[in-house]
Amino acid sequence: MGSNFTWSGVYAKLENLPQEVMPAFISERWLNQIQAQLEEYKDSSNTPAPRASELPVLAPLLDASSILDFGGSSGWAYEYLKKTCPIYANKIKRYSIYELQKLSEYFIGKNLHPIQVTYLSKPDEINHHEIFYTNSMIQYMLNDVELLKCIRNSDPLIIVFENFLGGDFDKYYSEQIYYEHKIPVLFRNYNEFVRLIENLGYQLIISKIYSEPIRGVIKKFNMDNFPEKLRIDYGKTLIFKKI
Repeated sequence: MGSNFTWSGVYAKLENLPQEVMPAFISERWLNQIQAQLEEYKDSSNTPAPRASELPVLAPLLDASSILDFGGSSGWAYEYLKKTCPIYANKIKRYSIYELQKLSEYFIGKNLHPIQVTYLSKPDEINHHEIFYTNSMIQYMLNDVELLKCIRNSDPLIIVFENFLGGDFDKYYSEQIYYEHKIPVLFRNYNEFVRLIENLGYQLIISKIYSEPIRGVIKKFNMDNFPEKLRIDYGKTLIFKKI
C-alpha cells in the first residue's frame, strides 16, 4: 500500500472491518490542527478557507436566518460566511453546529464564535433551521439513522451535502488513514442515497463535482489500491430543495 493513499481496504459489511472506530476526531493532534486552521483563517486576509463551500453563495441568496451545520467541527464554515458575506452574516439569528459531545465541549470552551453560534450533540436538541449543511461529514456516519432524524427535526428548506462519497456501486466500507489512526468510512450508492433524501420530501436540484484545490491544484482521489469499479475521482456536492 502506498503512503499517498487516503483509504485502505474494501469491506462489504461493517462487521468485517478489522478494527473498531479509532478516536482520531477527538485526538489532541486533530484538535490542534483544526483549531490552528481556523485561527490562521480568521487572522489573515490571504488565507483560504479550510475547505471549499457553497454556503457563502446559497445562504445570502436565500436570506436564511438559521443554519444547521452538521458535523461543523470548529465552525470554520460560519467564519467563512462572516468573512465573505459580512452584511448577511450579521442577519443570522441561529447558527447551530451539530457535533460529538466531546468536540462540542472542547470548542465551546475555546469561545471561538459570537453568541448566535451554538453547539448541539443530540438529535432531539435540533429544531427548525432553514438550511441543513454538511461538508465532508456523512462518510463517517456508518448508517443513516441519526442523519435522517436530524434532517427531520430541522425540517430545512434546503439540504446541502458537500464532498459526498458515492457512486454507481453497492455501498462498501473502508478505512481512512490519518497518521496512526484508521477511521471507518462509508462509500454509499449514489442513487440509493438520493432516493433516501427524496423520500423525506425533497427534490435533488444540483449534483456536481465537489472540487477542492490542494495547494492550488485540483487532484483526483488516489484510489489505485481499490478495484476499478469501486473508485471515484471526486466527491460530489448535492443540493436538495423541499417540495
